[in-house]
Amino acid sequence: MATPVLRRGFANGWRQTLRHSVLVAGLVVLMGQVHAEDDPGKQPYIDRQDISHDTVFLKGGGTAIGTLESIDGDGNMVMVEPSGRRRIEAKNILRHDPPRTVEQVTEIRGAQALARGDIEDVVKTVRWAARDKKKPEAALKLAELAIAKKPDHQVLGALTIELYKELDQTAKVEALARKMLKADPHWSEGYETVASVLQADSAREADLRDWLNEWNRAQPTAFLPNKYLAQMFEKTGDYKLAQEAYRKCWTLHKDQESGLGYARVSLKRGDTAKALDAAKTLTGDSKYADEAKAITGSAKLAMGQLDEAEAMLKEAVAGTLSDDSKQYAIYNLGFIHLHNNRADEAREQWKQLTTPVADLALACLERRPFAGVESLPSPGLKQLAKELNAAVGLEHGEFAVAGALDPTSSRRALFLTQVAKVLQSVGSEASIRDLAATNTPESLRWQAYGHMIAGRYRECEQLLAGLPENDGYALAYRLLIADSRKDLTKAVDYYKQIAASPNAPREWVARTAAIFESANDELKDEHFDWPAGDTPQSGWQYKTPGTGIRIHAKDGKLWFEGTQAVTADPVSHAFLLVRQERLRTIKLTLDLSAVGTATGGLEVLDESRTAGVHLAVRGDSRLAWRAIKGAGAYGAWEPLELQIQGTSATLCIEYNNGRLLAFVADDAQKKYPLGQTTFQTANVAVGIFGEAEPGETWKLAADQLQIQLRQVGAPAGGNGGRFGQ
Repeated sequence: MATPVLRRGFANGWRQTLRHSVLVAGLVVLMGQVHAEDDPGKQPYIDRQDISHDTVFLKGGGTAIGTLESIDGDGNMVMVEPSGRRRIEAKNILRHDPPRTVEQVTEIRGAQALARGDIEDVVKTVRWAARDKKKPEAALKLAELAIAKKPDHQVLGALTIELYKELDQTAKVEALARKMLKADPHWSEGYETVASVLQADSAREADLRDWLNEWNRAQPTAFLPNKYLAQMFEKTGDYKLAQEAYRKCWTLHKDQESGLGYARVSLKRGDTAKALDAAKTLTGDSKYADEAKAITGSAKLAMGQLDEAEAMLKEAVAGTLSDDSKQYAIYNLGFIHLHNNRADEAREQWKQLTTPVADLALACLERRPFAGVESLPSPGLKQLAKELNAAVGLEHGEFAVAGALDPTSSRRALFLTQVAKVLQSVGSEASIRDLAATNTPESLRWQAYGHMIAGRYRECEQLLAGLPENDGYALAYRLLIADSRKDLTKAVDYYKQIAASPNAPREWVARTAAIFESANDELKDEHFDWPAGDTPQSGWQYKTPGTGIRIHAKDGKLWFEGTQAVTADPVSHAFLLVRQERLRTIKLTLDLSAVGTATGGLEVLDESRTAGVHLAVRGDSRLAWRAIKGAGAYGAWEPLELQIQGTSATLCIEYNNGRLLAFVADDAQKKYPLGQTTFQTANVAVGIFGEAEPGETWKLAADQLQIQLRQVGAPAGGNGGRFGQ
């Protein structure tokens, strides 16, 4: 009986001993596996996949997927699966994969690849983490480990730089790019990377220029350094260097934008032929055609081809231009308007601009001081502004500004300081002798003026003999001297001559015309038989405040024509001044054959243009009038019971003690009141006006203007001051 017991006990002990032996053997094997798994280079690559659940691979095949709830000391696991809780015995478990985050996958897979020296796999893992999984921090951590082991790997370096940029680690971008360039000085992307960092920091402009020059020395014909340098040189005004850099980019790399830059800086250098040649090649490219037209128009302006320049610049402005090009084109259009005696249109063009140069142009046009001297981009413009301020000061009897000019800075500065001395000394002979050192017609006029204000009329007349007989200023001085000598006959004769002078001071002539009207009833009969062109004659003045309308004489008529522009004040004017007390009636004959839907007619305004009336033929051929309520401000149109038949009309206005009445030539007895007007000035502006809706193309021609004046007594002689100086 004991034997079985002993056997059973022996058997149990044997089994227990055997199990312990198996466990020990298993532990020894497991320890070997763990040691092997501690070396990432010998581990199998894990998948690039982040996992949010536990996966148990079973020996018999299949998997259990869920959340591992517990594991006991024998290795048995309890899994919570979608279908419920499940216990899996250790003997059935092949492998357990726990959840892995993107960060964990990147770290483990990266370590496995680095241990193998597999940089290509590292690159793939970095891209997976950064791009596919949007985890740039995890990607950068691996990339930095890899680039430390492989500092000359350009793909890995470029990828690391991308991550630095994404995470705003700018200093590391520059440091890594510079470090990699030391390993490979021909790595163009590295040069570009450093340049971009420097370009983004305005305080490091000098560093940027040094870096670009270093890049250019390493790669003299490379596109990017030359493009960067060209833009930088153009910005700083180094146009010769910019021109050469743009040329390389354009001719060697066929970069059209650089071709545009080459044309632009060639124009700025005054090299109009090269600017035109380059611009011509770009006009066929729709992307750059408008910019090329702006350059072509500006080049033609520089060459004196004003009509072609104006057409090209208008076409360019109507297209798509960069802000700088648009400002440049509009500025040049203004210059063309000014050259063609369209000062109001020049003013409207320049008022659109925000550049100091345009402000200076407006100041010159309006003869006012310019305050922003230091804001101008070049020494030459700064000097011009100082000289403008000096000239304006002299016009107002302020000599200090001109006196403060450095006479050695320019010939013009020397001249202005000498003129200041003439005026300040009331024409001292010593100051005139100094001024005589400048031998120009302008100097001669100022010398004569100095003698005149000092009362040395004979010396003045001797100097005037050196000017052309029809010189407007010489005639003005002679008129003033004759008036001072109470020689009214000569004064009137000079007045008649000055009205036809090509360079007469227009505003002064207009006021003189009002004074020199005959003392008796007089009919001023203007048939506009002037020389063809844009220059007003016979004391007339034009005002076209950006309307787009040209006023010019041709074939015995005064024409208003063009396409109406969008502007605050749409009215174009041609007028002359008449003394208010002498005005009796006005008759204006108009040619309406091409007027279209525009409105045109007769105006009577005070000299400040803030009071008066317009009498007009409207687009429906009916007559109407409106009151002037301020500068550029107009009342509503009031219809009259009159309609024009045919294409010719004669508009008539009678003036008497502030009352304005309209009438027609065929029935002068029937009058139509145009309201009571209080003129604020001694002179009134009588003339022609026209306006239309924006975009309307129209023409209006004045055939004849008759002004009947009433008798008020002759102007007294011997008082030159009444004409203005």
